[in-house]
Amino acid sequence: RREGASLEGAVRAAVASLRREREQLGASMPTLTYSTSFWFYARKIHIRTPIVADLETAFRFRRQLDEMRTQGRTVEELQAAQASQRNEAKACRSKRLPRMHKELREGLRKVRRCARSAWKALTAAVSPRTAVPASVDAAFIRSGDSRCAFAWAELQSSAVGGSAGGPMCTGPLRSSALEAAEDLTALRDVQKRLGDDAAREHACALDIE
Repeated sequence: RREGASLEGAVRAAVASLRREREQLGASMPTLTYSTSFWFYARKIHIRTPIVADLETAFRFRRQLDEMRTQGRTVEELQAAQASQRNEAKACRSKRLPRMHKELREGLRKVRRCARSAWKALTAAVSPRTAVPASVDAAFIRSGDSRCAFAWAELQSSAVGGSAGGPMCTGPLRSSALEAAEDLTALRDVQKRLGDDAAREHACALDIE
C-alpha cells in the first residue's frame, strides 16, 4: 500500500501494473484471486471473505464487513454475512466453470495440433521415406535464426529394468534417422558381444569420429 493511496486504489494500481508488464512480455494475464481477513472484538474473532476472481466483488465483500465492524454488529450477523458472501462466491464459480473448461479444452487441442505439426516436420526432415525407428530420437536444434533437424541412437542397458531410467548412452547427432539407426545397430552389436561398458566406450568413439 502506497502512502496516501487507499487500499482499493493501491490494489487496482498493482493489478494494472502487472497487466502492463505481462502485455509487454507478450504473456497472458494469470488468473488472480482476492480475499480479505478481518479481526473483530479486540482480535477475538477472525473472519475472512471468500476467495473470488473478480476484484470488484472482493472489494464489495470487504466494504460490507468493514461497515459491519464499524457499526458494532453481533457475531451472529457477521457470520450470516459471511455465509451469504460464501454462497454468492460459489454461485459465481459455478457460472465460470463451463467457460473455463471450454477454454482448457481449446488450449489442449491447440497444443496437440502444434505437437503433431512439429513432429510431422521433424520426421519429414530426418526420415522422409519411413517412420523414425524405435530407440532413435530426433529434435530440432536452433542455431541463431535457423534450426536443423538431428537424430541419434539411444541404447538401453542390458540389465533387467535398465530402460526405466532412460537410455544408458546415446550415439552422435546425425542428419538422418537412417544413420542413427546404423549407429544403434553397431552399439547393440558391441553391447551383445562385450557388455554395457564396452558399448559406452564405442558410443564415445562414434562421437569423436
